[in-house]
Amino acid sequence: GMLTEYRDKILEPNRLLWLELFLHLADVSNPLKPFNLSKAWAMRVLDEFFQQGDEEREQGLPVGMLNDRDKVNKPGSQHGFITFLVSPLVVQSVNL
Repeated sequence: GMLTEYRDKILEPNRLLWLELFLHLADVSNPLKPFNLSKAWAMRVLDEFFQQGDEEREQGLPVGMLNDRDKVNKPGSQHGFITFLVSPLVVQSVNL
């Protein structure tokens, strides 16, 4: 039937690609969770980025754009992450 044909022609020949896609979706899926969980995890990720930026600054290295706690707009960074990465990836993945 149609499911068998989809499996044989789409899923099986591209098994590694599908696994990589699902791993990437899992990695960036935080905004798909309930808001209280999503916000808590977003803050943890930003704190990790900021710690990296602090280390870069201490070592005299250029501070990465998303790692500068003095310049990053937290809500704006999350809006961009969701709008330009998560949403298109999820929509296209669902369409597949």
